[in-house]
Amino acid sequence: MIKKVILDTDMGVDCDDCVALGLLLNKHVNKECEVLCVTASSARDGATATIKAICDYYDVEVEVGAMAQPKLPCDEINTYATAVKTKYNTPDSSVDAVKLIRKTLTASSEKVTFIAIGPLVNVRRFLESQGDEISTKTGMELAKEKIGALYIMGGSFIENYDFLGMKSEELFPEWNILQDVESAQIVADTFPNEIYFVPWEAGFEVFSDINDGDNPVWYGMHAYARSQGYKEEGFKRDSWDPVTCLLATQDCSNYFEFSKPGKVTISDKGITTYTECDGKARITLLKKSFKDIASVINAQIEPNR
Repeated sequence: MIKKVILDTDMGVDCDDCVALGLLLNKHVNKECEVLCVTASSARDGATATIKAICDYYDVEVEVGAMAQPKLPCDEINTYATAVKTKYNTPDSSVDAVKLIRKTLTASSEKVTFIAIGPLVNVRRFLESQGDEISTKTGMELAKEKIGALYIMGGSFIENYDFLGMKSEELFPEWNILQDVESAQIVADTFPNEIYFVPWEAGFEVFSDINDGDNPVWYGMHAYARSQGYKEEGFKRDSWDPVTCLLATQDCSNYFEFSKPGKVTISDKGITTYTECDGKARITLLKKSFKDIASVINAQIEPNR
């Protein structure tokens, strides 16, 4: 059975979101998954326009949802979204992200895999949503009934540190979690079904390669590289978000494994801690070959035409 997928992405900060969306859309075209909708977990200019530009390139028609105000402080960072919006002349969406998530889940006759690769503001707002004209059910009720699993690109776990030669005292708050700690805490504590955390370590030094051509994925990567002062030729980027999308949609057991069920606790400073128990959360653990998944990512970006 083909997995039904919702993607929630903070498009416009780091270019690995472009790669992740391109990868998922290519899987959609190849009937390896079905992307039901895409929502932006950022209110920055051009976030939804960039999503639309990439969807247009892959010739995939899906609704795109925009995060409601207020903005997060990180939404002031815009490394490529406005540039993509301008180059491809795509408009930003006015569709409310939470309403789109509610509508999409209500309409689905099958369980949906929810992938969140940005701050968890939309996921939290969805869970806290009340019944409306779309459905009398609350967000929590819809999640329990319609979401099979939630995959979160977020956190950093000491269980992987020895593997990377890092020390436990180097534990740090991962970026996505840190942008909206309260939302991350609420999602981790209250989400009613399985949650898979794909931490910083899983995408670290798993490099997505830049390319040239009409694909907005490549343009986003070039614009990001320029914004950061990197040399564009031969540019590579860590693949946190693409790895998350792969783990959510295909067997990646050659590269990673999941912990036993447990609970992930998030401190007020954004530090993530895993405890094995009778819980719903699992964390991604590295295998020796984990960096080799880069070849899988790079082979799945450009569609066969």
